[in-house]
Amino acid sequence: MKAIKISSLNEVEVSTLIEGIPYFKELKLSDYEQYQLLLGHSKMLSLEPGEVLLNKDDHGKEIYFLARGRLDVFSEVTPGAKALGQLATGEIIAGLSIINDQPRTATLAASTSYAVGKTIIIATDFRIFGKLHDFSNIKLQTKINFLRLVINNIRFKLAKYQKQYPEHRLATKRHHVGSFCGEVDTVDELVSLSGQAFVLSHLLYSWNKEIESSFDVTIREVKVSTKDKILGFLSKKRA
Repeated sequence: MKAIKISSLNEVEVSTLIEGIPYFKELKLSDYEQYQLLLGHSKMLSLEPGEVLLNKDDHGKEIYFLARGRLDVFSEVTPGAKALGQLATGEIIAGLSIINDQPRTATLAASTSYAVGKTIIIATDFRIFGKLHDFSNIKLQTKINFLRLVINNIRFKLAKYQKQYPEHRLATKRHHVGSFCGEVDTVDELVSLSGQAFVLSHLLYSWNKEIESSFDVTIREVKVSTKDKILGFLSKKRA
């Protein structure tokens, strides 16, 4: 994996890099100083097909934005033959583990099926955000916008799971987490968003564990079925 400080890139290169990342594009327009600060604590990662970005069970302090390419998601520490899913350009990565201060829940590797070549990531050191009520570096509005993005991302994934598994016991849980109803762009909203993100991320974590377990059972069933077919074929040949 090749890493380059974004501060070493020229303006045209940076603009091209963030083109597919709404958070940075909007921040650049709304608060250029904050935009520069975050990029100053970020680096560009370049991954070859199959190269691992992060491993399951690892701890980290970086949050990732997928600038170009795709990432395959694996339930194992080492990437297996079949991915659980795939992440596309513009997605935010590792927000779940950062918010919950938990190990990574999956292994991510640059997709081997993506035709454009290298996968490009922006990795931002999340420690610059500081504590929730610390606005010495990252302003209130920047934190609010970030948490809104994380929450929308989580709710979108939960909605997909609900659509796929409407009868599952977790299917309606996301509706129990209400939205903020007070004055927007305030500390009260920030606190509310932080609470929502925490609860929703735990719910997504539960979903991911359920899907992973189902996936593992399916793989075992396929392996047993394949083994039975091979043994049956060999028995017929011997007969």
